[in-house]
Amino acid sequence: MKSNDMRTAPRSPDGAARPRRALALVLALVAITGGLAAVGLSVTRPGADRQPAGADVGSPSDLAASAAGYLRERRVEPLSGELRQVLSNPEKKSVPSEPHALLNQPAPTFTLVDTNEGPVEFGALLARGPVVLVFYYGYSCDHCVAQLFGIDKDLRYFTELGATVVGVGPDPSARTRERYAEYGAFHFPVLSDRERSVAARYGVFRPAAGDLPKWQAHGTFVIGRDRRVRWVNTGPEPFTDTVTLLRELAASEGRLPPAPEKGGP
Repeated sequence: MKSNDMRTAPRSPDGAARPRRALALVLALVAITGGLAAVGLSVTRPGADRQPAGADVGSPSDLAASAAGYLRERRVEPLSGELRQVLSNPEKKSVPSEPHALLNQPAPTFTLVDTNEGPVEFGALLARGPVVLVFYYGYSCDHCVAQLFGIDKDLRYFTELGATVVGVGPDPSARTRERYAEYGAFHFPVLSDRERSVAARYGVFRPAAGDLPKWQAHGTFVIGRDRRVRWVNTGPEPFTDTVTLLRELAASEGRLPPAPEKGGP
């Protein structure tokens, strides 16, 4: 009877080395990854440093400079010339209002305290003229206050239209006063909405509930003296097109210049 002589073919030196090379490669990758972590290097996608809408944002070392940089990035510059020229400039296109539950509806009324702890009634503001409400995350957020800095530089145009600009944020009044002392005050009221109840009524804040995290958004509302919400913009970035706001205010007051005729000689 023939026996089955089971023999195993010898491994080639190359086959034996292959697992060792793979192991060495893995160890090298681990070492490189650990080295990057040790020196604090990381790879991020563009825009990853921007805080999401629901996050509590931290303050940069120089908030005013950071806010100015934000405006420069978006090519936002102070307006110049007479109000009529600004309103009728054909090179500046207005941004249409977004759909919103409050659009063309009566604006929710409220009473909040200003930076001096004094009560400010929304109805009293409307008695003077139209109102621009700006909801922002607080004076620790550079791109939030960038919008307020931009409006403040063009405030004379709002005043000429008889309008009041009002900032609304969650900071306590004392905190805003501290920021004013450090970076300068705005020349319009900034109100404290500590519980964000007013922001919630305007649809730009939702508290955490169940599995849903806290959510907030920037919000800019143009409100006529008749209390009707005429224009709305909300989202993760503040609205910085001052010309659009001025045109909406002028329209609410019947002061918008007629559009220039197309064509011509």
